[in-house]
Order: sequence, then structure tokens, then C-alpha cells
Amino acid sequence: FFRYRAGYQKMVRNGSKVIDGTSYYNYDRKTFGSAISWDMRINWDIPSPIKQQPYVAVSIDNVLNRTNPIEDSGSYLVYEKGRQYWLEVGLRF
Repeated sequence: FFRYRAGYQKMVRNGSKVIDGTSYYNYDRKTFGSAISWDMRINWDIPSPIKQQPYVAVSIDNVLNRTNPIEDSGSYLVYEKGRQYWLEVGLRF
């Protein structure tokens, strides 16, 4: 699964100011660049003479392990998840 997200702009909190004893948040426009991600899933149905069907599936999320920022709180960036591996073993009946 290939995914492309176009660049975008978003309003993010960037600190605060005190005016006449009252604290107000500052907001700035932040530009986030475009991002590409690639997720992969491999399934294998294990041959079986019984009615149930055993299977194995391996998923790899973010195969390229790209660091794509998606949020900015003003003091730190939040990124999409990094590369993850998932193993699924099951039985269909």
C-alpha cells in the first residue's frame, strides 16, 4: 500500500503572552511538507487436509522508515509511526 500526502499548512500553538495580567496563547501558521509512506502485508494460507484453514500474515508498516512530521505543538514535533513489524497466526473456520 503506497500513500502520498500532499503538503499542507496548519495553525499551531506557539507559546503564550501575558497582556494586562491575562495569559493568551500565540498561534502561528506552520507548513508541513508532503510525505510518502509504504505499508506491506504478506499472507500465506497453509495447506491443510482439515476443514479449518490455518494462515500466517506478516505486516510491515512504514517500510521506508521515513520520519514524517504530522503535528507541531510549538515545543515539539509529533511524527507518524516508525517502522513496525506484525506477525499474525490464525485459523479460519
